[in-house]
Amino acid sequence: MWVIGVTYQSPDVDPIGLNKKVEMEDLGLPVKQVNTMHVYYIQSNATKEQIEKACKELLADPIIQDYTYQQDTNSLQLAETSSWLIEVKNKPGVTDAVGESTKKGLETLGLEVDQVHTAFTYSIEGQLEEEQIKQIAEKILANPLIQEYKYVRK
Repeated sequence: MWVIGVTYQSPDVDPIGLNKKVEMEDLGLPVKQVNTMHVYYIQSNATKEQIEKACKELLADPIIQDYTYQQDTNSLQLAETSSWLIEVKNKPGVTDAVGESTKKGLETLGLEVDQVHTAFTYSIEGQLEEEQIKQIAEKILANPLIQEYKYVRK
């Protein structure tokens, strides 16, 4: 399985991160910065060259985004930061429309793909305690009916 993370080159052009930061500040939380990573879990025997092509031609906008990828890992290991990381993804059985459309796009590029699941990983900088991170995950980032989350401090 390949794990691809797509991030914005600057927090100033990360619309989701900027929006979530405002929501956290509205709760009175001491947040300095929020960055987002779009994550693609791709079940495929694709080569490194094919994954590189997919990143360049389908998954990332080279003008404002960067990407990284690895095999057999997770998004919390992809992120290079010294802050809190929260990954939010759909619960098993919940339709992943972005994953389905990404699978079709990858197949159009010639990759054989078994499955694609997507997630968001949020990198949150600030003087935050674990209870505050849980509050952020449950009130701002995840819909507990259809999504699950995990977090780690790096």
